Amino acid sequence: MQESRNRIVRGVTPEALRDHLEYSEWASRRLVDAAAKLTADELARDFGTADRNVLGTLAHVYAADRVWLSRLAGTPFPGFIGDGVKMLVTRILPEEARTPERIPGFIEEYRDLYAGHWNIETYVYPGMRELVSDLRRAGLKLAVLSNKPHAFTVQCVTHYFPADAFDYVMGAGFAGPEGRPFANKPDAGAALEIARRVNVAPAEFVYLGDTDTDMKTAVNAGMYAVGVLWGMRTREELMLNGAKSLLKEPGELLRLLGRSHTS
Repeated sequence: MQESRNRIVRGVTPEALRDHLEYSEWASRRLVDAAAKLTADELARDFGTADRNVLGTLAHVYAADRVWLSRLAGTPFPGFIGDGVKMLVTRILPEEARTPERIPGFIEEYRDLYAGHWNIETYVYPGMRELVSDLRRAGLKLAVLSNKPHAFTVQCVTHYFPADAFDYVMGAGFAGPEGRPFANKPDAGAALEIARRVNVAPAEFVYLGDTDTDMKTAVNAGMYAVGVLWGMRTREELMLNGAKSLLKEPGELLRLLGRSHTS
């Protein structure tokens, strides 16, 4: 046992660690089995707690387990979201389940589950609706590009924003002029297609995003990459992957563009 900056650090024996892992596996299975018996309304019922509902609690427990296990293994905490459904499902699955034969089935399960729960624990970041409104009043062209499946992307955008908020919305699987789906970000194809459709030159296009994938997409498309710090990733990750500017809050974009809230 040793002291470090007022913290007491106790050594853990392999046996104690093994017991802890086995207990975690047992408890997690019981938790998931119990949650599987609940209806969608029961999963989403707001209890007024920090995690709000059962689904939020499950997400919290799962994320905490992943962080703890990544530290135990000495590996970085994996970023699951941002590179499309196939990568999301693959990253979540244990190694032994990541086979070409099994992944398509898990993807279909994900799509079915998401279709019934897409708006649970989904919300618009504070200040974003106001920013979109200000940009529209300023006469700027606006678009959404997501690695989320196209139908779900459109569903989310039309649910949370006014019908005229964006000039174009595109998600994964959207077919290009030749009938073939565009590759997912960070491939530049979809971003360049949006620029063409809204008649904005890539060099004049400000690409706003919160992941390394977004920054790489902007760089690949020859657009101005702006990383936002209210999203999922760190300042370092955004800068390392090409961000030319960083924003701490949505309103800062207006200042970056040289516009006021009333212009």
